Amino acid sequence: MKEINDNELDSLISETLRRENILEEVNKQVMLTVQKQKLRKLFVKWAIFSFGISALTVLPFAGIYYITESGMEKEVAFSFTFSMLIFLISIIYYANIFSAKFYSKIV
Repeated sequence: MKEINDNELDSLISETLRRENILEEVNKQVMLTVQKQKLRKLFVKWAIFSFGISALTVLPFAGIYYITESGMEKEVAFSFTFSMLIFLISIIYYANIFSAKFYSKIV
């Protein structure tokens, strides 16, 4: 087996340390990229959730307003209004369940 002199040993040690530093930098960059992607996906989910819930809560009110202003019979307007309110309550209920699951994934 070949003997290693001090200069070769020093160069091997310095090369090993340099590679470890490069590996640490690569690991940091990978972790930053993963965190950015995770935050981006989280932002997209929040945006969809926020705009979807607001749209779904406005639609029943718009329908109720249209029915009351159109001059339909009171029985039809009442049944439509009642069904839209049930729809709105179910949206709020399921949004609450969804947001609870969503928050638990964040924390």
